[in-house]
Amino acid sequence: MVPEAPTSARSELNCDLAAEVLRKFGMVKFRAIGSSMIPTIWPGDTLQVHLVPIEKIDVGDVILFWRDRGFCAHRVVSRSGESLITAGDSILTADSPVTSKEFLGIVVTLNRDGKVIPVERRLSLSSQVIRYGFRRWNRLLRFYVRFHGVTSGVNPVRQGAPR
Repeated sequence: MVPEAPTSARSELNCDLAAEVLRKFGMVKFRAIGSSMIPTIWPGDTLQVHLVPIEKIDVGDVILFWRDRGFCAHRVVSRSGESLITAGDSILTADSPVTSKEFLGIVVTLNRDGKVIPVERRLSLSSQVIRYGFRRWNRLLRFYVRFHGVTSGVNPVRQGAPR
């Protein structure tokens, strides 16, 4: 999930500024627009990220990292030496390893429709079933993303999002 589509110098500058705020103050909030973390994180959710050392991250944590001139928030699925292997909840394939230079922090809560929701390391059984469906049937994910966009007013389309 990215807070803003990384297609312009302005959005890259916004990401740089948010990363600096996180490093200086230890916390940053931003609005997610991507669909790779559905069902955990939906487009329009506001994520709260805390600065923590990469050594304190465990499998199952949702982390924020810098990749391709923008942010990405994905779940840690394993460790590879000093790097973290991540993947979106609705994506079958893992990302390339996240290094300590790319790592920014841990997503601790999200705000959805005025409710603060802690981000859990383990998905509930119902979320696992939904994730299974989204991973296997991309059309189902596309339908839910479009339906969510219509009902919430959030435009989830970004570079790399399901179309």
